[in-house]
Amino acid sequence: MGTEGTGKNQNDWGYQYYNNADIPLEERWKNLSAHLGNAYYGSFYRASEIALRDIYGYEEANDGNYIEISEKMQAANKPGFYHELLRERCNIQTCLVQCSGPQLEELAPRPLLTPVYSGPTATKHNFSGFVKKLEGLYDVSITDLDTYLEVLGRFLADRKKNDGIVGFKIYSWGEWQFLEPDMAGARKDFKQMLDAGTASHLVEATVKDHAFRLCAELDLNVSVHGGGNYMDFRLYEPRRMIDIITRHPETRFDIFHLGLPFPRQIIVLAKMYPNVTLNLVWAQALSESITRQSINEILDMVPVNKVIAFGSDVRENIEVVYGYLVMMREVLAEALSERIRHGRIDLQDAINIAKLWFDHNPRQIYRLT
Repeated sequence: MGTEGTGKNQNDWGYQYYNNADIPLEERWKNLSAHLGNAYYGSFYRASEIALRDIYGYEEANDGNYIEISEKMQAANKPGFYHELLRERCNIQTCLVQCSGPQLEELAPRPLLTPVYSGPTATKHNFSGFVKKLEGLYDVSITDLDTYLEVLGRFLADRKKNDGIVGFKIYSWGEWQFLEPDMAGARKDFKQMLDAGTASHLVEATVKDHAFRLCAELDLNVSVHGGGNYMDFRLYEPRRMIDIITRHPETRFDIFHLGLPFPRQIIVLAKMYPNVTLNLVWAQALSESITRQSINEILDMVPVNKVIAFGSDVRENIEVVYGYLVMMREVLAEALSERIRHGRIDLQDAINIAKLWFDHNPRQIYRLT
C-alpha cells in the first residue's frame, strides 16, 4: 500500500499499523478503504471477503458498516472461538503453529494447536537471550559452540517430549545457504557473536547443519519457508536448498508456499529428492491461478503421497483460515475437474487425491496421531 500524502513512514504501515488498537479505528479504516478497490480482484483479498460473508453475514465492508463489523468481530473473540471456527466450521483436527519461548509454553488450546519450533530463535534472532535461557534451563555455562550444540540437542528433545513439537521451522533465504558448515571457523565466531550480539552467517550455517541432523534423530520435519511476496524474491529460489537437501538425506524437508514465484523449481525438488515434500500452505493466497495450474504439473511429476494441500499462514485473524480453506477446496476441485474432463482420472481418483492431500499426508509427514 502506498503512503503518499500521509506523512507517515513506510514502517508505520502494514500489519503493525492496522492491528494497532491504540490508533483510532476510524483512522485505520480511512487509510485501508482507500486501497480496497485496487486489491478487490486479487487472491489476498478474497479470503477476507469469503470470511466476512460466511461468518459475519456481510457482502462487503464499507463506510456504513465497518464499525458494526468490528464490534461483531470483537464480540466473537472469546474463549472457545478457536474451537468453534477451526474445529467445527473448518473441520480442522489440528493446526501447526510456528512458535518458541513463551509462545510455545502458553500455546492453547491443545490439541487443536500443535507447535512447530521457530528455528531462527536458535540461530540468530535474540541469540544471546536464547543462550541465557538455555543456561538457566540446564544449569550450564555456554561459552563455546560445542557446548551450545550439545545443549541445543537436549533442548529440542525436551521440546518434543514435553511440548509435542513436530517440526523445526527455517527460512530459505540468507547468506548462510552459500556457506559450508565449518566447525573450526564457527567456533571462532561464536564467542564474538555472544559478546557483541552480532550475527554470524557461518555460525548460522553450522548450527542449522547440526539442527538438521538433530531433526533426523528426533524424527522432526524441517519446515522450510520457501516462497512469498515480500523481500527480494530472488532469495526464494528453491534450488538454493539442493546442497542442504543432499547433505542431509535422512532429514525430511517440507517446503512451503509452492516456492512462489518459482513453482516449477520446487515441483522438481519434490520429484527428485525422496526427503522433500511439497506443502501448498499460503499458495492459494499468493495466486489461485498459479496454484491451480501447478496442481496439474504436480500430479504429472510428484507422487501423490508427497503433497500437503492446505495451510493458511495467518496469525491472530483466524477467520481468514476459513476463507483460505474455501479457496483451496475450490482450486483443487477445479484442477482435478480438468483432469477428469481429459480422461486422466475419474471422480473416485479425485476424491482419493483430496483425502490424501488434506488429511492423510499431513498426518503421515508430521507424524500426527
